[in-house]
Formats: sequence, C-alpha cells, structure tokens
Amino acid sequence: MSAISVRLGGVCAVLGAVGYLAAGALHRDLPSGAANAVPHVAAHPEWHAIHLLAILAVALWPIAFAGLAAALTEGWSGVLARIATGAVLVGFVIYVLDTALDGYVLKVVSDAWAGASGAGKQEAFLIASAVYRVLQATFVAAIIWLVGVPFLVMGLAVALGRAFPRWLGWAAFLVGLLVTVAGITYYLGLDVIPHLAGFVGPSGVLMIWMLVMGILMVRSSARAKV
Repeated sequence: MSAISVRLGGVCAVLGAVGYLAAGALHRDLPSGAANAVPHVAAHPEWHAIHLLAILAVALWPIAFAGLAAALTEGWSGVLARIATGAVLVGFVIYVLDTALDGYVLKVVSDAWAGASGAGKQEAFLIASAVYRVLQATFVAAIIWLVGVPFLVMGLAVALGRAFPRWLGWAAFLVGLLVTVAGITYYLGLDVIPHLAGFVGPSGVLMIWMLVMGILMVRSSARAKV
C-alpha cells in the first residue's frame, strides 16, 4: 500500500463528497418538463457557478477511488477496486458532458428565451426544449455510470477486502445497486422508482459514505507511516 496515494485519495474523497453535496444543495432538482425548467434556469444567475463547483468536486472522485484501490490490493478486492476506478473515470467524462449541457448550454438558451419577445420567444423556447430533452439522456447515463456502477463495484471491493469495515462495503454495494437499477428503469421509461428514492436520497447517502471512507483512508495512511 502506498501511504501517500491512500492519504491523497482520502483527502480527495472528503473534498469531493463535501463539494458535491454543496453543489447539490444549491442546485436542487431541475423542475420536470421544459416549460418549467427553462424559466427556472433563466431565473438563476448563479447557474454557471453551481455547475462549475459540481465538476470540480466530481473531478476529485477518480483520485479518491484510485487511492482506495491502492489500499485494496488483495485478490478479488484489488481487481474490483481497479474496475471501479475505471468505471468512475467513465462516469466523470459523462458527467462533464451532462453538466456542460445543464450548466452552460441550457443556461445560455434559457437566457435567450427570457430576453426574446414575439415569434422569437417561441423559437428560443423550442431550442431550449431540445437541449432539455438531450439533457434527460445524458443525466440518466450519469446516474448509472457515476453514482451507480462505480459505488456498487467499489462497495463490493471493500466488502471482500480486509482494509476497512466490511459492512461499509456492503452498504455502498446495496445503495449503488439501487441507483444502478433506478437509472436503468429511467432509461427504459419505467415509472417504477421515484427520483427521490432512486437518485437524490441514495446519492446523498453515498456522499456520506465517501466522506467516511476518506477519513478512514487518511487514518490508515497515518498508521502505515508509523
């Protein structure tokens, strides 16, 4: 185990979790439907800054996962930890695309709609509505590949390892599984799991999990130096 990698990963886990929770609290849920979402975005001048904070926070997650993988090196635990790190990298790329659409493109076209009048306002709304529809697809992909699969796999890695409490691993595995299944149902257009229960609540739980894991990683790296 590289104590420096684990410690750096722990610090990034703490900062990444706190930053994501802060951005989520400021962002809140985007209203359902373009007719509600476009005026909402246009009314929030801080929209760009909130999404920049979210991107910066999530950019720390791959480092956090890599640090955790450095502490999980035995057998299937080590293999799964590295798969999870790869998965969160994929999720980060998708998330940047999704957040760029939400935080920049949707804001620009929503502001254009707010400032238009007459026939131009209807045209601007159609453009904003098209962006909103694309955003629904990227958002579902981000749910699955950023908050679902990586935590499901990393949770299993922790549960099968001996470096950290195994119950924490099983907890992340189960919550990550819930998010993954919810994301798949959203993709299929099935109204089975409410958004609050399938993404909003579980993502908050996983951020608390990452915060706790970050603290444990920093402590374990300190013991490794002794």
